Amino acid sequence: MFPRPFLLLGQPRAGTVLLGSLLANHPTVAVARDELVVSSRRPHQGLDRARWSRPGRHVGLRLDPSQLARQQASSWLHVAAHRSWLVVHVQRRDTLRHELASRPRPVFDVDPATLLPALRARADRNLQERADLLGVEHLQLSYEDDLDSPAAWQATADRVLASLGLPTVPVSTRLPHRPDRPIEHLVGNAAELLAALR
Repeated sequence: MFPRPFLLLGQPRAGTVLLGSLLANHPTVAVARDELVVSSRRPHQGLDRARWSRPGRHVGLRLDPSQLARQQASSWLHVAAHRSWLVVHVQRRDTLRHELASRPRPVFDVDPATLLPALRARADRNLQERADLLGVEHLQLSYEDDLDSPAAWQATADRVLASLGLPTVPVSTRLPHRPDRPIEHLVGNAAELLAALR
């Protein structure tokens, strides 16, 4: 039986890099450093190439859902799942923290007039991702529950490894990790932002 490959599907700063580094502790897992780039002419070519690039390994690829914007995302994901790729979807529920994490650091003040449309757009993308995954076999993870705290990392990795049919191994990462902090520690005008969000 061929090792099952997997996709780590999530927006930038949703935790796919962290999850990939945890899963790479397994000796039969190989997670690509670069994100998958989806070609409009041959949309699944990258999947096929990656799958056979590491014989005997469970190959993992990170995929930003925006890569599927030119495709029929739902049908692309269905085809990937049909080709036995495990889709692991990682989202952040807290769109405010996600948006702030996506901005250059350090963030001192954020203009509420630009932040509010960005939050609406991010929430819309979250809903669209979930809609695209309807009917696609996948494993759903949230950053807040499964990746924010190092105490959750082992259980999260165990779930994904079990879905791949693999035994568990102890996991760790060398990546720097900053747990979510109070909004007041992230921006100088937190009170103004929170008031604008009410």
